[in-house]
Amino acid sequence: MQRRELLRQGAGLLAGATLAGRVGAALAAPAGDLRFAVYRNDREIGFHALRFTPEGERLTVEIRIELEVRFAFFTAYRYTHENREEWASGQLAGFSSVTDDNGTLHRAEASRQGDRLVVQGSEGQFTAPAGVAPATWWHADFIAGESWINTQTGEIITSTVTPLGEETVEAEGQSVTAERFRLAGDVDMDLWYAGERWVKLAFDGPDGSRIDYRKVDGSAYRDVSYRPGERRRA
Repeated sequence: MQRRELLRQGAGLLAGATLAGRVGAALAAPAGDLRFAVYRNDREIGFHALRFTPEGERLTVEIRIELEVRFAFFTAYRYTHENREEWASGQLAGFSSVTDDNGTLHRAEASRQGDRLVVQGSEGQFTAPAGVAPATWWHADFIAGESWINTQTGEIITSTVTPLGEETVEAEGQSVTAERFRLAGDVDMDLWYAGERWVKLAFDGPDGSRIDYRKVDGSAYRDVSYRPGERRRA
């Protein structure tokens, strides 16, 4: 089904991939939470929210995605993803995720053992090299390499990253200058960063639809359990 493939190739991989890049102690959580309204052909289908809880040299990142494609009274596709990352001194200490991909369940987890990350998912268990960081995309350093681990399934994916220069984009109702990067390969998409902060994402689905993330004020959406089309609380 094309709609299912759209979200599997997009949200499924974007939701939980992990990049084999270099992230050091300078890594810092964004000021405030991140939240994106997700649109398909300019119609809102859900959200992607990230909550950051720093405590000394430790950082917890809680991620939730809810997507729903509806036609009249018929739900064609539903996707939910929850991921919890734990960081220590700028290094990923581990993660644990659960995904419901339109009724198909996936679980994946990882834990740091010395200088390596042991990952367990639907593709089995493997050991990732030192310097692995999550491509949950909230920090620009996460696109420094070209190989990732999909934390939905635990499989390795690769893409080439090409800088495309600066552009003006809308984020939280304001125009901001951001650097655009294009990924091509197992994941095909564009990402925008204002400095180190993630502000936009977009990709084309195999059915020709356009999926884009529009950054909204994270502080205005503390309750992340709303459904598309419902009135959100400020």
